[in-house]
Amino acid sequence: MELKEKFKGMPKFYYFNLDDSKHTNDHMSRNLTHLEIDYERISTSKYNKKNAKEWVGLLLDAKQYKLPVSTAALSITILEFLKDWYN
Repeated sequence: MELKEKFKGMPKFYYFNLDDSKHTNDHMSRNLTHLEIDYERISTSKYNKKNAKEWVGLLLDAKQYKLPVSTAALSITILEFLKDWYN
C-alpha cells in the first residue's frame, strides 16, 4: 500500500512555522501536497522576542514568568490557534 493511501481520509493537518523559515515551509508544503493531505500553515511570527513588549501583558504574572520568551510566544500562538479552531 502506498503512503498516500494510508493518509486518505485524514483530517486537515496544521503545522506551525516562522515566516522567515522559508525552507521549512517549502519542505512541509511539498511533502504534504505530494501525500495529498489537506493542510494549513500557522504562522508563529505574530508573537516573538522582538515585539514581546506588545504581548507580554497576555501573560498572568509576567514578571514571575520563568520560561524563555520564545516558549511563551509559541505557547500563546498555540493557544490562540486552538481557540480559533475550536470556535
